[in-house]
Amino acid sequence: MKNNFTISWNGTRVFVDLIEEKQTPVYVLHTTKKKREIVNHVDELGVEHWLERGKGETADSIKLGALIEMAMYQQYDYWGV
Repeated sequence: MKNNFTISWNGTRVFVDLIEEKQTPVYVLHTTKKKREIVNHVDELGVEHWLERGKGETADSIKLGALIEMAMYQQYDYWGV
């Protein structure tokens, strides 16, 4: 499995690195303004949340999480198509 890929965010190409911390995937996004860390958290009810480190769940983290999922499905053929 590759540990990096790109997504399109606000009209620019963003490089994403996948790293593992304590068996938790952390997605490091290299945007033009700053480096952002996004994690996928599953709560006690089994609901997934995309969180930005230091900020929690935000409108941006939700959108970025969806873009990350789409890129991973396309790149890694999760759908089995």
